[in-house]
Amino acid sequence: MVHHVDTTNPETVRKVVSSKTAMVLLETPTNPLVKIVDIPSIATIVHNANPAARVVVDNTMLSPLLQNPLDLGADIVYESGTKYLSGHHDLMAGVMAINDPALGDKLYFWINSAGCGLSPFDSWLLLRGVKTLSVRMEKQQANALRIATFLESHGFKVRYPGLKSHPQYDLHWSMARGAGAVLSFETGDVHVSERIVESARLWAISVSFGCVNSLISMPCRMSHASIDEKTRKERNMPEDIIRLCVGIEDAEDLVDDLSRALVQAGAVHITPDGFRALGAGQTLGEDSEQGETSKAASTPSSE
Repeated sequence: MVHHVDTTNPETVRKVVSSKTAMVLLETPTNPLVKIVDIPSIATIVHNANPAARVVVDNTMLSPLLQNPLDLGADIVYESGTKYLSGHHDLMAGVMAINDPALGDKLYFWINSAGCGLSPFDSWLLLRGVKTLSVRMEKQQANALRIATFLESHGFKVRYPGLKSHPQYDLHWSMARGAGAVLSFETGDVHVSERIVESARLWAISVSFGCVNSLISMPCRMSHASIDEKTRKERNMPEDIIRLCVGIEDAEDLVDDLSRALVQAGAVHITPDGFRALGAGQTLGEDSEQGETSKAASTPSSE
């Protein structure tokens, strides 16, 4: 039996785990809502219920450079090597880390038996990418904070753990050494969001993240379109949300291109002092499912 629960609240996990629980799967920050999961608390809850249960964490959003779930109580950590570890989107790979050698041997046996290990060349590409992980992440994080600050200062509702306005800012920094380079923001209108994505030029439209190039997408129309609208609404996923995966380009070039896209899409009020987001002044999450739900229902979904 599989339970889908809000893992950002450890108490919801406590309600469903038992001595029969075999595995709990976590991701933090979550994608694309950028919520934070309390790994140590949940690991303690799960292991108290069943010491043999495995706590598995998808750490792709931060990479091992910024967060190490094994040190926080997790049993297995996996990363998409295609993302930050590679950094160039020129291979498909996955990496697992285990703190139990016996469990590692079991997983290795199945990987080796199934023949799904990386080719020598892909392994070389991945090792090459890891060599530049630190310098890439430093630049991408700096750019992401610049973009997040820019959007928030102009009245947009921004989800990024590098901003002190993030409701789980303290929890995130108790576990991680950085905020990563993925953020999302809301416009209040799904059609405006579509026009922003279409108007961007430096930001390529793609569902991936973690490479040196900056990417933009609408999760509800792309990466999460396979989740039906009713479920998206139940999980409080705004239909208008835009995800930005920030690369290593010049930060001001990215800001300029995003500014032009916002203006061109009609997402802002132009004033003598600059511009402000339509609906500026709302708090994060306010009206995120109101108003746009009926519009989204008549808009065809297409990650």
